[in-house]
Amino acid sequence: SRSKYNPDGYLFITRHVLPRLKDLGASEQDIQNIMVDNPRRFFG
Repeated sequence: SRSKYNPDGYLFITRHVLPRLKDLGASEQDIQNIMVDNPRRFFG
């Protein structure tokens, strides 16, 4: 089941990936580009 491997579901990104990117030096603008601007451009 999903909960065994990823209990956070879609929140995995905000709980784990984004903090790790920040730890690695990603700026707030980088995060904005990844989470908002790129999807908007792709789906827009």
